[in-house]
Amino acid sequence: MDLKNYHLGICKNLESILNHSHTHLNLGKYHVFSSDLLLWSNILKAQRPEMKVLENVAYELQFSVFLVSSGLYRQAFASLRLILELALSGILFSSDEFYFRKWKQGLADISWKKITDQDTGIFSTIWLKAFLNLEPDETDKEDIGEIAKLAKETYRKLSGYVHGGNYTWETEQSDIGFNQNEFELWKVLSDNTSRIILYSLLIRFSQDLSPEHLSEVEGCLINSIDDIKITRVLLGRPV
Repeated sequence: MDLKNYHLGICKNLESILNHSHTHLNLGKYHVFSSDLLLWSNILKAQRPEMKVLENVAYELQFSVFLVSSGLYRQAFASLRLILELALSGILFSSDEFYFRKWKQGLADISWKKITDQDTGIFSTIWLKAFLNLEPDETDKEDIGEIAKLAKETYRKLSGYVHGGNYTWETEQSDIGFNQNEFELWKVLSDNTSRIILYSLLIRFSQDLSPEHLSEVEGCLINSIDDIKITRVLLGRPV
């Protein structure tokens, strides 16, 4: 078989899948979220240079949307895991300049264990107290506990596609093709990822946002985490 023609055939098949995806699926909101991340980056990076990583997160999200619309589902899931890791790492970097500088120079790696540490990570009660500058009530603690659980479950599911978990091979398709079930799963995990990232950004930076900047990000917060108490409090909405 001529390898070049084989690859060209794959490209033609990808184009057909992409056309099908965009005809039958609503992918627009996932592309919009990349614009939301760029907005957050533009607001924060002047004071917090480590938050420039959100630009990379936004561009990776655009790539993940392209991959899923092309039927490259395993690659789309792997890309989504990177989005979750990198966004939350940037938030953690904002509280640990030494860690950020080591990572920036290639002297340290992103650590999911460090991000989710029960005592010092971004889903810990002490993190909530420190950055909200208040004593969290039971609802606040329940909310951050639910987000922590969602992050753990989402990351585990996405990691299965990176590490070749058995459930990731269940489709009978041996070639590249449109798969409604895989797309629906990607959509759920992408929505989870948006929710986790926006909640984490709000907790970390809500006290640093001017009223004007809070107004700029209000739309994406309402779209993803309007059911969470702290969102409604900070936006002046009924709890």
